[in-house]
Amino acid sequence: MPRQRRRAWLTIHAHPCSNRGPGGQGAAPCDPAADISVNNLALTRQRHESWEKRFGEVVRGWRQSRCWSQEDVSEKVRHQGFEMHQTTVAKIERGTRPLRVAEATAIAEVFEMPIMAVFELSLPGDPPSFAEITA
Repeated sequence: MPRQRRRAWLTIHAHPCSNRGPGGQGAAPCDPAADISVNNLALTRQRHESWEKRFGEVVRGWRQSRCWSQEDVSEKVRHQGFEMHQTTVAKIERGTRPLRVAEATAIAEVFEMPIMAVFELSLPGDPPSFAEITA
């Protein structure tokens, strides 16, 4: 998209209150509730995405406890039918790469962990899990 068109697009679309005409004029003032809503959505999404980071930390722990390299993990995951490179494993461990459920279960199998171990993770401040309550 040419730079000028992109700027015009951003002027119109970049903000939830951007129903203004060219130059941002001619519309009602911005609704503060919309800003709060956008901020809440961003925080909520961030909380959900923190699960990917937590999963990555767990994978790193599983890998290091077995003295495997990231390349070892990627090769084992490839044998599960998923194209994965060492750099992908690094991104998963950092929590910067979204993970499909099927990939997560393949990773659990590679580490000979129960598939549900992938989903029984917790974050700091989480309430106790069902397993912890019933134990």
